[in-house]
Amino acid sequence: MSKRVITISLVVMFSIILWIFVSLSRDYFTNVKAAIQIVDIPEGYTVGYVSNEDLVISLKGQGWLLAPIVFGKDQTFNLSASNQTGAISVSLRDNLNLNNWLKSDVQIVGFNPDHIGMEIEKIAQKVVTVVPVVNLQFQKGFDITSDILLVPDTVRIFGPKSFVENIDSVYTEATTISDLHDNFTGYLQLKPLKGISFAHKMVKISFKVQKIVEREFLNVVVSTLDVPPRQEIILIPSKIKVILKGGIDILTSMNSSDISASITFKQAVEDTVGALFPKIILPEKTRLLKVEPEKLNYKIKRY
Repeated sequence: MSKRVITISLVVMFSIILWIFVSLSRDYFTNVKAAIQIVDIPEGYTVGYVSNEDLVISLKGQGWLLAPIVFGKDQTFNLSASNQTGAISVSLRDNLNLNNWLKSDVQIVGFNPDHIGMEIEKIAQKVVTVVPVVNLQFQKGFDITSDILLVPDTVRIFGPKSFVENIDSVYTEATTISDLHDNFTGYLQLKPLKGISFAHKMVKISFKVQKIVEREFLNVVVSTLDVPPRQEIILIPSKIKVILKGGIDILTSMNSSDISASITFKQAVEDTVGALFPKIILPEKTRLLKVEPEKLNYKIKRY
């Protein structure tokens, strides 16, 4: 029984091999997509505008010749700029000698497109700003308490003049930084730009993270501003309580004198309700929660 199975299996395998051989010996038509690569560019120049980034090549040939082309790695079609500059148009058929992967036994039926237009421009350079694209996720009760610092915060870019002159900033790859509960330092990758190269591809990012707390500041003095000579504004009361929210290290290092509270003589002159609301100026990275009292009674005294 086993000999019979082996015999049948061999016959089937031989039939399959024969069928494949016969099939691959026939002529076929097929289309192959290839990326365009410009070569023979003068030193100090680069490719700016190009009419197409890839092309389709129509081929005819025996199956066993077409198979390596169709099922091989992604193909690149080399196209020579012939060391010219400015606007040029190049015939694809004239560049077959630069593309040995197209076997001579395979017939080239056609190209789509059959010509490629391009602009060979002088390489320009420029220093531009780096913009971080980050999604910060904090542990409960924590938040950022400083500006985001990038080192360096600029990058020199290189590319075709027509590209470079329209770029004022570049971005980092979008990145999520999660579970933040302490000061952070890390690195971000610059997002690639077509036709542009960077002097460096990464930047260092750092920022401060602190536990967020609330703190009361008593006896914050309210100043009176722009009061004309021989006049005085008497505030009732003249000191207030301010409640702030912010990083624990920031708030614990502050005192009442770090908070600016004021009213202006103009406010008093234009007042229609009989009370003034002080303007509060806070240290950076803090948030005002409450002022007690919110409004102040006052008297204008003239001498």
